[in-house]
Parts: sequence; C-alpha cells; structure tokens
Amino acid sequence: MSVVVIALSAACAGPPDGRDQAASQTCDDPLAAVEIALEDRIEPVYARNFEIRYGEGYKHVVIRAPWGKANDIATAFESSSFYLVDCDRPLPDLPEDANTIRIPPARVATTSTTQIPHFVSLDVVDRLAGHNRLDFIYDPTVRARVEAGEIVEIGDGVRLNPESLIELQPDLVIATTIGNPDLNALGVLERVGAPTAIDAAFMEATPLGRAEWIKLVAAFFNREAEANAVFDDIAAHYEELRSIAAAQHNRPRVLVGTPFQGTWHVSGGDGYQAKLIADAGGDYLWSDEGTRGALSLDFETVYAVGLEADVWLHAYGWQSLAAGLRSDVRMGDFAAFREGRVYSNDTRISEGGGNDYWETGSLRPDVILADLVAILHPDALPDHELVFHRRLAPNDAD
Repeated sequence: MSVVVIALSAACAGPPDGRDQAASQTCDDPLAAVEIALEDRIEPVYARNFEIRYGEGYKHVVIRAPWGKANDIATAFESSSFYLVDCDRPLPDLPEDANTIRIPPARVATTSTTQIPHFVSLDVVDRLAGHNRLDFIYDPTVRARVEAGEIVEIGDGVRLNPESLIELQPDLVIATTIGNPDLNALGVLERVGAPTAIDAAFMEATPLGRAEWIKLVAAFFNREAEANAVFDDIAAHYEELRSIAAAQHNRPRVLVGTPFQGTWHVSGGDGYQAKLIADAGGDYLWSDEGTRGALSLDFETVYAVGLEADVWLHAYGWQSLAAGLRSDVRMGDFAAFREGRVYSNDTRISEGGGNDYWETGSLRPDVILADLVAILHPDALPDHELVFHRRLAPNDAD
C-alpha cells in the first residue's frame, strides 16, 4: 500500500514562495474573493495530522508527518508548514523563511483516486487538469472530462512522467510515493520544479480522520463552508450507524482477504479495515494485533484462526465461490464459505480496473459502514442495498 503525499503549489503566476510577486495583484478567479466566516474556519475533529491557523490575510497550514525520522522519504517533511494567500491580496507580513502559496489553483494534477471525490464534492472538478493512470478513475463526472481531453495522463500508475508534468505546468500536484527511491514521485516533482507539500491522510487512525482531509483540500479553494457541510453529514451518518451496530447483541467473527502468491495479507488490529469492522459491530479476528499496517501470514495460520469465522469480507479476485474453490479446494472448509457468507468490495469498478471503494469510499466511510452493518447485522438495516460490496454467488454465471 502506498503512502499518500499531496503536492500543493502556487496558483497564480510567479515564483512558488511568492516573495518576488508584487505587493498586490489582481486575479479574476471567483474563488479568490471569498471571505471565510469565523464559524466556517477549519477545525479538525477526527483528523490528527493537520491543522489550519487563520491570520490576517493568510492561512497557516501545519501538517504533521507521522512516518517518523526513520523514514528517509518523509524526513524532509517532518514539520511541513506553509502559508496560503489569495492571489488577489497583497503579501502579508510573514516570517522570512515562510513558504507562501498563492491560491486558488487553476490547474490541478492528481495521482491517487482517493483525492478525486474531494474535487467532486467541493464542485471544483473543472480545476482537474491531470491525473496518474486515467483508466483507474471511476467518477462519471471526472471521466467525462477525461473523454473530452480536458484531463491528461501524467504517469503509468506507479511512476510519474516528467515530460507530461512539464508540458502540463499544473498549479497544484497531488502526488503519491511508495517509499521506493526509484519510484519516488516527490523526487520527480522536485526535478521538474513542481512545488510540493504533504498530505498525511493515509496515516490517519480512523476512517473519519481520513475523510476529514477534504477540509484541507477545501482551504486551497476557499471552500471551507462547503467542506464542513459535506463532512458534517458524513460524520453524523457514520456515528448514527456506529450506534446502531453497538446496540446489536451479537458480534460476528470476521475473516478478510484471500491469499496472493502464497501470502495472506490482513489488516492489523489498529488498521483502517479493522476500525470499520469494529464500528460495524464485528469481531475482527486480528483485532489484538496492535498495528496499522498489514500482516503477512501463511495459509496455515489463517486457516487455523479463521476456519469458524461467521463472515468473510473482501475475497479479492473471486467472481464467485466456484472461483474460490478453483484457487484452492481448502477454501470450502471455511464455515463462512460453506454458508455462502463471502463478500467482495468490487461492485463499482471502472473499465480500466479502478475500484470506487478506494475512490468515493475514501470520502464516504459512512456508506462503507452501512454496507458492513447490513452484512454483519441484516436485521439492523433491512432496507439497505449494498453499494460497494456484493455477496458472492455459488457459480460464475449466477
């Protein structure tokens, strides 16, 4: 799984730090003239890795990189801090070494579909100009821009293409890195001169913490009011569902994943999937493993622990139970398999293989939670129709 990094850059003409720009300037961007009311200022409730401090004529963004000093990729971003200044305002009196970013950005490039729903929900899709691996995008509004040639491809899904970035000249780049220096997107952005900052959403401990990063993206477009309204609805729905699940008398035992090349990867007990299962009223089999990262297990270990699990989630790569048996006849020994309680989260897939569970679902953990509550406690949400998940049929053609 990759670490997610957001590169946020100057939107108006001039150098990235704004120091050589005129003391005042004009721009005709309607989002630059928005005053942020006191009650709309961003104050994260669930997210722990960013904050925004509002000053006279600027926003001071502080991002806490949670990777730690041991990670060479992230060391430079250990205390990321920058100032956002509207492109129609004079540059305020800021510290001499301040990294100043003019907003709002007019041309944005993204490299992870997890950021796509932010632009859709904030009604700034027209700012998207580039993306890494276009066929992974699921959202129909964004796909329409792709088909119209309004969004260009800037990478192959792993590596960024420096030539494409130089040609695009985006005002804002959202980048990802997987920690491999040979594939480090941050290095590419530095070489092509794209200004960079950090987004630590991927490292948030809770689903709502991840979703709340829409507020940080909103700050670059002066859309705080809209982001607060969107997120408040998501959080309220999530908490309502969590209360419903907590009131159930049973907690079904939950197995996740399938083997890949001989290894069975499952979420750690403090991981994203484990949190969702717990909030849905499930008893996750590895809940005592106190790590956010994935656990790499052999088949025999999972077999011993998960044989009597009540529900099996995220059976990756299987179209049916028959496909599971074809992969390994021992799958039929699991109780959840025998009882037909095996589910995959692949209902919404783009033609190129992009999974909307990781796109829209990154912003809408409440919808994912509704699916899981309905799966684990069918009587609790009898009218809910699964959105991201599907129950595997016995045979491929069913």
